[in-house]
Amino acid sequence: MLRIISFAGSFMGEKSHTKRASDMLAEHVIRKAAEEGIGVSYECITADQLRIEHCRGCASCFKTGICPLDRTDDMPLLKQKLLEADAVFLCTPVYLWDMSGITKTVIDRLTYWSHRYDLAGKACVTIASTDSSIDPGLEDRLKQYMSFLGLSVADAITVMNYRSPNINREDEAGPVMDAAAERLIAACKDPASFITEIQEQLWIGRVRSIKQSVVLKEIAGIEHWDEIKVCLERGVADCGSFAEYVRKVKRESDGDQL
Repeated sequence: MLRIISFAGSFMGEKSHTKRASDMLAEHVIRKAAEEGIGVSYECITADQLRIEHCRGCASCFKTGICPLDRTDDMPLLKQKLLEADAVFLCTPVYLWDMSGITKTVIDRLTYWSHRYDLAGKACVTIASTDSSIDPGLEDRLKQYMSFLGLSVADAITVMNYRSPNINREDEAGPVMDAAAERLIAACKDPASFITEIQEQLWIGRVRSIKQSVVLKEIAGIEHWDEIKVCLERGVADCGSFAEYVRKVKRESDGDQL
C-alpha cells in the first residue's frame, strides 16, 4: 500500500484550484500504481482545516525536539500524517509569484526535521497552482525546500487556470500529471536514486556537526542538543553517504510493513 499525504496551502478548501491539482495528481498516481498491482491511500489536507501558528524562532525544536506551539495548534496532526506517509505532495497557490504564506509557515515549522532527517526515505512531488503568472524559480525553490527536509523529490510541477498547462484541460495537464505520477512511484520504490548533490553536501555538513558534538561532550561535558541525539540514535553518521542512509531507512520501513 502506497500512502500519500498532501498539504494544499490554500484557505479556499474544496474550491481551491490547488486542491484540485493535488486530487488530479493523486488520480494519475492511483491509475499508474494499479497497473503494477499497488494499492494507494490518499488524503489531502487544506489550510482551512488546520490552525497553524507562525514559527517564533525560539530554536526549542532543535534543542529539545519539542515545539512549544505544538501544544496550542494543529501542527502535531500534520506532522503525524507526514511521518506515516510514504509520499508527500506539497501544493501551493501562487501569490505575488511565490508560495502562499501558510505553505512557508508549514515549512518553517518543519525546519528542525532537516537536521534529523525525519522524512528521509519518503518521495515527494511539489505543485504550484496559478492563474497565469509564476516566478520561473518557484519550482526550484519548492523542490529545494523539500530536499532540505530529506525527501526524495520526484518532480516539481506547475499548473495554470488560464494558460498551458491548463488544469481545466486533460490534454494539457494530463501529460504533466502522468509524468509526475510515474516519477513518484519510481521514487517510492528507490528513493535513494533521487537524492541530489546538494543533499549529499548538506549531509556531509551534518555528519561533521554530529562528530564535533560528540567530541565536545567527551572533552568538555557539553550535552547534545536533541537533533544530535536523534541522529546518533538513527545512525546517520555511520553511513557513507546520504543515499546510503536513505537506503537504510527504506529497508527498515519496508521491514516494518511486512
